Amino acid sequence: MNKITSSFAAALLLPVLVQAGGIGLVLPVGLGHSETLDGTYGGNLDRDIGSYVGFGLVFDNNLGKNALVNKRTVIEYSSQAVDTKNASYKYSFTTWNIATFYGYGVYKTNNLRIGVGPRINVQYAYSDKALYDDVEMGIGIAPAVSLNWNINESLTLSTDLDYKFQYNFGDLSANSYYTSQSYTSVTSDLTARFYIMYRYGESNINEDIDLETQSNGNEGPLSN
Repeated sequence: MNKITSSFAAALLLPVLVQAGGIGLVLPVGLGHSETLDGTYGGNLDRDIGSYVGFGLVFDNNLGKNALVNKRTVIEYSSQAVDTKNASYKYSFTTWNIATFYGYGVYKTNNLRIGVGPRINVQYAYSDKALYDDVEMGIGIAPAVSLNWNINESLTLSTDLDYKFQYNFGDLSANSYYTSQSYTSVTSDLTARFYIMYRYGESNINEDIDLETQSNGNEGPLSN
């Protein structure tokens, strides 16, 4: 599983790393959610997934360029408390998350950029095995909005907010006393992320805007 996860992460990140952009750290903050697992032990199991603060790496291919779209990929780690409401068991989830945001710049200045677009999410989670042996995969999509602030020639601060809808499928056994059973669930939750990124290989957005202005100015008489 680790080799598969590593290969999958490399495949997602390679297109970002080979071009100009930014690299840095991300701090995800999630509010958690409630869900019902369908198919567990002949019935349904309700549980609460707690709020969390994680950490991870971020790669972005457009922080200082005057371009329409940016692609931002994060790899995140977090730990979440799990409370099974109708089984009175509590344990924790270790979660690895890979998510890519495609942001369309709706507002761009020399130092600020606001982007909106979809975020595609792939998640792998597993329990601490104290009470439940629980392994889960999730695939989700979220509308998102982002704000970038280029504070100087090489550093960018950023934040974004998304509301994710996710389909999960997993395998669960309770304290080794019951046969392992498969389950599915559908969840939704709100996540905010905070970034600090170092820009590399990019011309400054001021240069691109100046060139664009000059070009428009030169072409103006010809457009008539």
